[in-house]
Amino acid sequence: MFYRRYGPQPITVVAVHGGPGGPGEVAPLAAALGESGVGVLEPFQSQRTIDALVAELAGQIAGSSQGPVALIGWSWGAWLATVTAAAHPDLVRTLVLVASGPFEEEYAKGIRSTRLARLTENERALYDRLGKMLVDPHRQPEAQRILDKTDQFAPIDTPDPPINFQRDQYEAVWAEAAALRASGQLIEHLQSVQCPIHAYHGDHDPHPAEGIRAPLIRWQPKARFTLLARCGHKPWRERFVRASFLSELHDAVR
Repeated sequence: MFYRRYGPQPITVVAVHGGPGGPGEVAPLAAALGESGVGVLEPFQSQRTIDALVAELAGQIAGSSQGPVALIGWSWGAWLATVTAAAHPDLVRTLVLVASGPFEEEYAKGIRSTRLARLTENERALYDRLGKMLVDPHRQPEAQRILDKTDQFAPIDTPDPPINFQRDQYEAVWAEAAALRASGQLIEHLQSVQCPIHAYHGDHDPHPAEGIRAPLIRWQPKARFTLLARCGHKPWRERFVRASFLSELHDAVR
Protein backbone atom coordinates (compact mmCIF):
# COMPACT_ATOMS: atom_id res chain seq x y z
CA MET A 1 0.00 0.00 0.00
CA PHE A 2 1.38 3.41 -0.98
CA TYR A 3 -1.36 5.69 0.38
CA ARG A 4 -4.67 5.92 2.23
CA ARG A 5 -7.55 8.31 1.52
CA TYR A 6 -9.91 9.90 4.00
CA GLY A 7 -12.99 12.08 3.69
CA PRO A 8 -14.71 13.27 0.53
CA GLN A 9 -13.32 13.91 -2.91
CA PRO A 10 -11.48 15.88 -4.12
CA ILE A 11 -8.21 15.52 -2.24
CA THR A 12 -7.22 18.96 -0.95
CA VAL A 13 -4.86 17.99 1.89
CA VAL A 14 -1.82 15.70 2.00
CA ALA A 15 -0.46 14.56 5.38
CA VAL A 16 3.12 13.25 5.45
CA HIS A 17 4.38 10.80 8.08
CA GLY A 18 7.53 11.00 10.15
CA GLY A 19 10.50 8.73 10.68
CA PRO A 20 12.02 8.69 8.17
CA GLY A 21 10.48 5.27 7.68
CA GLY A 22 7.32 5.53 9.76
CA PRO A 23 4.44 4.95 7.31
CA GLY A 24 1.06 5.13 9.00
CA GLU A 25 2.05 7.38 11.90
CA VAL A 26 -0.20 10.25 10.88
CA ALA A 27 -3.23 8.05 10.23
CA PRO A 28 -5.14 9.41 13.27
CA LEU A 29 -4.49 12.99 12.18
CA ALA A 30 -5.51 12.31 8.57
CA ALA A 31 -8.59 10.40 9.70
CA ALA A 32 -9.70 13.22 12.02
CA LEU A 33 -9.43 15.75 9.19
CA GLY A 34 -11.31 13.41 6.89
CA GLU A 35 -14.12 13.09 9.43
CA SER A 36 -14.38 16.89 9.49
CA GLY A 37 -15.20 16.94 5.79
CA VAL A 38 -11.75 17.43 4.27
CA GLY A 39 -10.41 15.18 1.50
CA VAL A 40 -7.05 13.88 2.75
CA LEU A 41 -4.31 11.75 1.22
CA GLU A 42 -1.90 9.96 3.58
CA PRO A 43 0.98 8.91 1.31
CA PHE A 44 3.65 6.41 2.33
CA GLN A 45 7.23 7.16 1.35
CA SER A 46 9.40 4.35 -0.01
CA GLN A 47 12.58 5.93 -1.39
CA ARG A 48 16.09 6.04 0.13
CA THR A 49 17.32 9.54 -0.80
CA ILE A 50 15.83 12.97 -0.20
CA ASP A 51 15.71 13.85 -3.90
CA ALA A 52 13.88 10.59 -4.62
CA LEU A 53 11.50 11.17 -1.70
CA VAL A 54 10.67 14.67 -2.98
CA ALA A 55 10.03 13.33 -6.47
CA GLU A 56 7.87 10.53 -5.04
CA LEU A 57 5.82 12.91 -2.89
CA ALA A 58 5.38 15.37 -5.76
CA GLY A 59 4.08 12.53 -7.91
CA GLN A 60 1.68 11.41 -5.19
CA ILE A 61 0.30 14.93 -4.86
CA ALA A 62 -0.04 15.49 -8.60
CA GLY A 63 -1.61 12.09 -9.14
CA SER A 64 -4.26 12.43 -6.42
CA SER A 65 -5.36 16.07 -6.49
CA GLN A 66 -6.94 18.46 -8.94
CA GLY A 67 -4.85 21.45 -7.89
CA PRO A 68 -2.43 22.73 -5.27
CA VAL A 69 -2.91 21.15 -1.82
CA ALA A 70 -2.36 22.00 1.79
CA LEU A 71 0.72 19.94 2.61
CA ILE A 72 1.03 18.85 6.25
CA GLY A 73 4.33 17.44 7.45
CA TRP A 74 4.75 15.91 10.89
CA SER A 75 8.16 15.50 12.59
CA TRP A 76 10.67 14.45 9.87
CA GLY A 77 7.78 14.82 7.43
CA ALA A 78 7.82 18.57 8.11
CA TRP A 79 11.30 18.75 6.58
CA LEU A 80 10.27 16.64 3.60
CA ALA A 81 7.18 18.81 3.12
CA THR A 82 9.32 21.97 3.30
CA VAL A 83 11.78 20.74 0.66
CA THR A 84 8.90 19.59 -1.56
CA ALA A 85 7.02 22.89 -1.22
CA ALA A 86 10.19 24.78 -2.16
CA ALA A 87 10.89 22.54 -5.17
CA HIS A 88 7.28 22.36 -6.42
CA PRO A 89 5.48 25.64 -5.63
CA ASP A 90 2.80 24.77 -8.19
CA LEU A 91 1.69 21.79 -6.08
CA VAL A 92 1.45 23.38 -2.62
CA ARG A 93 -0.87 26.23 -1.63
CA THR A 94 -0.25 26.02 2.14
CA LEU A 95 2.56 24.39 4.12
CA VAL A 96 1.76 23.14 7.63
CA LEU A 97 4.59 22.07 9.94
CA VAL A 98 3.49 19.96 12.91
CA ALA A 99 6.08 19.14 15.59
CA SER A 100 8.94 19.67 13.16
CA GLY A 101 12.50 18.84 14.01
CA PRO A 102 14.64 21.96 14.48
CA PHE A 103 15.86 23.54 11.27
CA GLU A 104 19.29 24.46 12.60
CA GLU A 105 21.92 22.24 14.22
CA GLU A 106 22.39 24.35 17.34
CA TYR A 107 18.84 23.65 18.52
CA ALA A 108 19.13 19.86 18.18
CA LYS A 109 21.88 19.29 20.73
CA GLY A 110 19.64 18.79 23.77
CA ILE A 111 16.96 16.51 22.30
CA ARG A 112 18.50 13.25 23.47
CA SER A 113 19.24 14.49 26.99
CA THR A 114 15.69 15.84 27.31
CA ARG A 115 14.27 12.45 26.38
CA LEU A 116 16.56 10.48 28.66
CA ALA A 117 15.73 12.72 31.63
CA ARG A 118 12.10 11.60 31.33
CA LEU A 119 12.92 7.88 31.64
CA THR A 120 13.80 5.50 34.43
CA GLU A 121 17.26 3.91 34.52
CA ASN A 122 15.91 0.67 33.03
CA GLU A 123 14.10 2.57 30.28
CA ARG A 124 17.26 4.52 29.44
CA ALA A 125 19.04 1.22 28.83
CA LEU A 126 16.41 0.39 26.20
CA TYR A 127 16.34 3.81 24.54
CA ASP A 128 19.13 3.14 22.05
CA ARG A 129 17.43 -0.10 21.02
CA LEU A 130 14.15 1.52 20.04
CA GLY A 131 14.89 1.11 16.33
CA LYS A 132 15.14 -2.66 16.72
CA MET A 133 12.11 -2.74 19.00
CA LEU A 134 9.96 -0.84 16.50
CA VAL A 135 10.56 -3.40 13.75
CA ASP A 136 9.53 -6.23 16.08
CA PRO A 137 5.70 -6.44 16.28
CA HIS A 138 5.97 -8.10 19.69
CA ARG A 139 8.02 -5.22 21.12
CA GLN A 140 6.30 -2.30 19.40
CA PRO A 141 3.93 -1.69 22.34
CA GLU A 142 6.89 -1.45 24.73
CA ALA A 143 8.72 0.90 22.39
CA GLN A 144 5.59 3.04 22.06
CA ARG A 145 5.25 3.23 25.84
CA ILE A 146 8.81 4.56 26.10
CA LEU A 147 8.21 7.05 23.30
CA ASP A 148 5.04 8.24 25.02
CA LYS A 149 7.11 9.03 28.11
CA THR A 150 9.85 10.84 26.20
CA ASP A 151 7.71 12.71 23.67
CA GLN A 152 4.19 13.18 25.05
CA PHE A 153 2.70 15.28 27.84
CA ALA A 154 -0.71 13.72 28.53
CA PRO A 155 -1.49 11.24 25.74
CA ILE A 156 -5.05 10.02 25.36
CA ASP A 157 -5.70 6.35 26.11
CA THR A 158 -6.14 5.36 22.47
CA PRO A 159 -2.70 4.10 21.36
CA ASP A 160 -1.06 4.82 18.04
CA PRO A 161 -1.89 2.37 15.27
CA PRO A 162 0.83 -0.23 14.62
CA ILE A 163 3.31 0.83 11.96
CA ASN A 164 5.60 -1.13 9.68
CA PHE A 165 8.71 0.80 10.67
CA GLN A 166 11.31 0.86 7.89
CA ARG A 167 14.61 0.91 9.74
CA ASP A 168 16.72 0.67 6.57
CA GLN A 169 14.97 3.72 5.16
CA TYR A 170 15.46 5.57 8.44
CA GLU A 171 19.21 4.91 8.48
CA ALA A 172 19.68 5.82 4.83
CA VAL A 173 17.60 8.99 4.83
CA TRP A 174 18.37 10.34 8.29
CA ALA A 175 22.12 10.50 7.59
CA GLU A 176 21.42 12.64 4.52
CA ALA A 177 18.81 14.73 6.36
CA ALA A 178 21.19 15.48 9.23
CA ALA A 179 23.83 16.58 6.73
CA LEU A 180 21.26 18.77 4.96
CA ARG A 181 20.57 20.58 8.24
CA ALA A 182 24.23 20.83 9.27
CA SER A 183 25.21 22.35 5.92
CA GLY A 184 22.52 25.04 6.07
CA GLN A 185 20.76 23.73 2.96
CA LEU A 186 17.61 22.95 4.92
CA ILE A 187 17.33 26.64 5.79
CA GLU A 188 17.82 27.49 2.12
CA HIS A 189 14.83 25.32 1.26
CA LEU A 190 12.80 27.02 4.00
CA GLN A 191 13.72 30.42 2.58
CA SER A 192 12.54 29.32 -0.86
CA VAL A 193 9.01 28.37 0.17
CA GLN A 194 6.55 30.76 -1.50
CA CYS A 195 3.22 29.73 0.02
CA PRO A 196 1.79 30.58 3.47
CA ILE A 197 3.29 28.59 6.34
CA HIS A 198 1.58 27.51 9.57
CA ALA A 199 3.61 25.81 12.30
CA TYR A 200 2.31 24.07 15.43
CA HIS A 201 4.59 22.90 18.21
CA GLY A 202 4.06 21.56 21.72
CA ASP A 203 5.84 23.16 24.66
CA HIS A 204 6.65 19.65 26.00
CA ASP A 205 8.01 18.37 22.71
CA PRO A 206 11.66 17.29 23.19
CA HIS A 207 12.42 19.04 19.91
CA PRO A 208 12.76 22.64 21.13
CA ALA A 209 10.11 25.00 19.80
CA GLU A 210 12.70 27.75 19.33
CA GLY A 211 14.35 25.58 16.68
CA ILE A 212 11.30 26.17 14.49
CA ARG A 213 10.09 29.55 15.69
CA ALA A 214 13.43 31.39 15.36
CA PRO A 215 14.18 30.31 11.75
CA LEU A 216 10.61 31.14 10.72
CA ILE A 217 10.88 34.64 12.22
CA ARG A 218 14.18 35.15 10.43
CA TRP A 219 13.45 33.63 7.02
CA GLN A 220 9.66 33.48 6.75
CA PRO A 221 8.40 36.43 8.84
CA LYS A 222 4.84 36.08 7.53
CA ALA A 223 4.60 32.50 8.80
CA ARG A 224 2.23 31.75 11.64
CA PHE A 225 3.73 29.90 14.62
CA THR A 226 1.50 28.47 17.37
CA LEU A 227 2.97 27.14 20.60
CA LEU A 228 0.67 24.53 22.13
CA ALA A 229 0.68 24.48 25.94
CA ARG A 230 0.76 21.12 27.76
CA CYS A 231 1.48 19.34 24.50
CA GLY A 232 4.13 16.93 23.27
CA HIS A 233 5.21 15.61 19.88
CA LYS A 234 1.79 14.38 18.66
CA PRO A 235 -0.82 17.09 19.27
CA TRP A 236 -3.64 14.87 17.97
CA ARG A 237 -2.97 12.47 20.88
CA GLU A 238 -2.68 15.11 23.59
CA ARG A 239 -5.60 15.29 26.02
CA PHE A 240 -5.43 19.03 26.66
CA VAL A 241 -5.04 20.31 23.09
CA ARG A 242 -6.42 17.66 20.73
CA ALA A 243 -9.77 19.33 20.08
CA SER A 244 -8.47 22.88 19.71
CA PHE A 245 -5.49 21.77 17.61
CA LEU A 246 -7.65 19.80 15.17
CA SER A 247 -10.08 22.70 14.90
CA GLU A 248 -7.29 25.19 14.14
CA LEU A 249 -5.67 22.77 11.71
CA HIS A 250 -8.95 22.29 9.88
CA ASP A 251 -9.25 26.04 9.43
CA ALA A 252 -5.63 26.32 8.27
CA VAL A 253 -5.99 23.74 5.49
CA ARG A 254 -9.43 24.70 4.15
